[in-house]
Amino acid sequence: MPSEYDAALCFVRTLEVNARPLQEELASDLRRVLPGASLDLDPKLEDGFEIVVARMNGLGPWGSEEELLDRMEREMPEAWWTWLAGYRLLVTPKEDAGPCRLKKKQREAQTHECQ
Repeated sequence: MPSEYDAALCFVRTLEVNARPLQEELASDLRRVLPGASLDLDPKLEDGFEIVVARMNGLGPWGSEEELLDRMEREMPEAWWTWLAGYRLLVTPKEDAGPCRLKKKQREAQTHECQ
């Protein structure tokens, strides 16, 4: 059953002079882990740390937050777990998702009006 998901992940890494910016590393991997998601990255530099809050939402096959977290655990690079400082996940199953269900509901409504 398709679900709508909303995820916020907070990453913190020590600022490294010659390293690729954290937001660039995260952007490419997040698009791979959650393809098709709407992605918003909010990077900050503070006291020698790179902080990036990544917000994503979209539709996926997960029925619960645990299923989405399992996917992330399988797909996220090892370094992410060192950088991940916190997260919030919300998965909302959509019972009437898809055009076929919508057409069925419209037919039921038309039938009901005719009676």
